[in-house]
Amino acid sequence: MVTPYIQTVINNINTMNRFLLILITILTIACSTQNDLLDDQLVKNGFSNSDVENIHKLVAYFETRIGVQQTNITTSYRNLFQETSFNFDSISNHIFNKDSLRSFLNGIPKTTRNEIWATNNSTAYKSYENKTFKEPIKYKSFDIDLSGKYLDLLKDISKEDKNVQIYVDQIVSKGGIPTFGVFNDIVIDKKGNDIVSFKSDYWRMIIAIYYITMLEDYYRYLELSEN
Repeated sequence: MVTPYIQTVINNINTMNRFLLILITILTIACSTQNDLLDDQLVKNGFSNSDVENIHKLVAYFETRIGVQQTNITTSYRNLFQETSFNFDSISNHIFNKDSLRSFLNGIPKTTRNEIWATNNSTAYKSYENKTFKEPIKYKSFDIDLSGKYLDLLKDISKEDKNVQIYVDQIVSKGGIPTFGVFNDIVIDKKGNDIVSFKSDYWRMIIAIYYITMLEDYYRYLELSEN
């Protein structure tokens, strides 16, 4: 026999379960809506549905490698920037490695890669360890394509986000992505507080593509000392 007390408990549990179901539904819709907004911006700027899927794969790959916890995205990204703020080698040597990154990039169709990145004719005079080469070495550096759809996308997003505008201005004025120190200052202040929202899908995309660009170019430059 169900006593009034037990029935009250059961009713409370059912009420709580309904509340949790509603809350989960709201959060799911909110996340889906945010994804849809980014997807709409990508398509608006000329990316195909296949490109959109590949860009999501880029972000997923990056976040898997750095150990982003989907239940605590902000803390995961804060930890990333704290870990790499003074030593970029920590991510290039311990979290990523050249072979796995290149294997992943090679799996992204050229149609998508070419809208994000370009290789440029560059000349290196010193090694990564700051040792002067006997002769300047010409090589193909890796950077954001200044005429690609990705930069057009950032310019479009920058109309609504001043920090994206700062980032775009840095890319345009430099002719490529800024140094890690400059990028870090765009994302996090001197006290380690967030300037941008790490829950924003477009900032997660920006950060993933920035780091992947830095890493591939770093590996290319490092190889000059090996030859």
